[in-house]
Amino acid sequence: MESVVKVESLSVWFGAARVLRDVDIEFARGELTALIGPSGSGKTTLLRAVNRMNDLFPGVRTEGEVTFFLNGTEVRAYNDCPDVASLRRTAGMVFQTPNVLPTSIRQNFSIPLRHVLGLSKPHVEERMEAALRDAELWDEVKDRLGEQAQTLSGGQQQRLCLARALSLEPRVLLLDEPTASLDFRASRRIENLLVRLKERYPVLAVSHSLGQTSRIADRVYVMSNGAIVEHLEGEELHDAERLHRLAEDLF
Repeated sequence: MESVVKVESLSVWFGAARVLRDVDIEFARGELTALIGPSGSGKTTLLRAVNRMNDLFPGVRTEGEVTFFLNGTEVRAYNDCPDVASLRRTAGMVFQTPNVLPTSIRQNFSIPLRHVLGLSKPHVEERMEAALRDAELWDEVKDRLGEQAQTLSGGQQQRLCLARALSLEPRVLLLDEPTASLDFRASRRIENLLVRLKERYPVLAVSHSLGQTSRIADRVYVMSNGAIVEHLEGEELHDAERLHRLAEDLF
């Protein structure tokens, strides 16, 4: 396993409440790593800790380290990170509920690409088309780029958010229950898309579904009360009896 991100002894407090407890995980190139567990077990907090999104909340304290291994260099997220904004582009995040900007499809790309990366209009158009193709959305929206993004279906909006993250050229994808608000058909489409994208982007995803996890994940960390309590990979992910026991214990 070629690790791209390693989380070591990571603990997070919100005020006096300890939400993560000495978490150690790693995720690798060419793999989709899933976090599962009951509501309130710390999955989203762990996901947000990878690119320091928790820092946006008041009263947060983090101990431990998250290390990125990129092109032969190590980038430590907490102890010697000079540019948190760059870190968040390195680890692009897609949230549970599609958070399209209340503007046109085109401007959902031009705003971040021009203001964050300073790209010219021709480069914005190029990046937008490439990302929409990656998210398998280009053919559905290429004649609608001037329309409001909110006119898209829920599944299309989620793929738009994924495309927007891809347009910033991340090295890692962080996904917080990306199919939770979608119907069965849209969920399966996102699943198939992620299976293809993980060959290019290591993925860490929070999942609400053991069935989904067994279909798309290569490695699974089970969380409870802010800690990792179990780790599954390979054939273990297709052991129906073990998954059934997990479902009874956790959900």
